[in-house]
Amino acid sequence: MAPRLLDVLRAAIRTRHMSPKTEQAYVDWTRRFVRFHRLRHPRELGVEDVNAFLTHSRSIATYSTSTFLRDGTSCGPGVP
Repeated sequence: MAPRLLDVLRAAIRTRHMSPKTEQAYVDWTRRFVRFHRLRHPRELGVEDVNAFLTHSRSIATYSTSTFLRDGTSCGPGVP
């Protein structure tokens, strides 16, 4: 059985002695990338797919920030 993508990623990160928080960040971004492309393996994807993901991620981050600043509802209960 072939090793799973995230297991290979974790092993590579640990080989480089990166911090656990860095490992988790890389794993989270990789999961988002794979899910964005409907569970296609990154090996099957190209530059256009990476650009599409980055553009999408940037637009969500911009939207979330602007929403947060505009109406403050993302602050949680009791925060003006």
